[in-house]
Amino acid sequence: MYVQEHKKLLRRQMEAKRSALAEAERKFKSAGICRSAIGQVLKPFFSKLSAARSPSEGVPILFTYIPIKAEVDVTPILDWCWANGVSVAAPRVVPTGRRLTLHLIESFEDLEEGAYGILEPRTTVPELGLIDHIKVMLVPGLAFDTRMGRLGYGGGYYDRFIRRCLEQTGREPFKLALAYDVQIVPSVPMAAHDLKVDAVVTETRLFQ
Repeated sequence: MYVQEHKKLLRRQMEAKRSALAEAERKFKSAGICRSAIGQVLKPFFSKLSAARSPSEGVPILFTYIPIKAEVDVTPILDWCWANGVSVAAPRVVPTGRRLTLHLIESFEDLEEGAYGILEPRTTVPELGLIDHIKVMLVPGLAFDTRMGRLGYGGGYYDRFIRRCLEQTGREPFKLALAYDVQIVPSVPMAAHDLKVDAVVTETRLFQ
């Protein structure tokens, strides 16, 4: 119970801290975070992957969240993917069973407002059947620590998706979190089943 209560308290605190950033400041920091993520993580990762990939393996896919409220704006990363031969998959929320379905999007025109007011792929965008080619996922969250701990929003959608990856492919995608410095805390309360990330990029630092 202590972990759950600690999570609830920290969620409230981090929502308030992140929302307290002025809009202009968030935009400036988001742009810097995305530049760092592309230059320090994504470009090297996909370059190395491309060099090792056989022609039969298909186009790599980045699974992204679509930002809401004060989350880091991932638009520059999606534009970079589309310009560099990396496909982009975005989730639709299925409240029944609290699961995500993934859909390949080719532009922001493929999105519409869905569950909880979040932009999601339009219903006309086909579902991605196989998840084998998902190499990187951008993981949203409210707080992170330097040991790659993550505090999510409490729905468990991303934890369940990772379990699905392990069951279907035997591996996990590279899990990248984008956050503001104010979201880095000394320690995130974690239960045994909670998802950890592989790297966190802020406006000033890279943890991995």
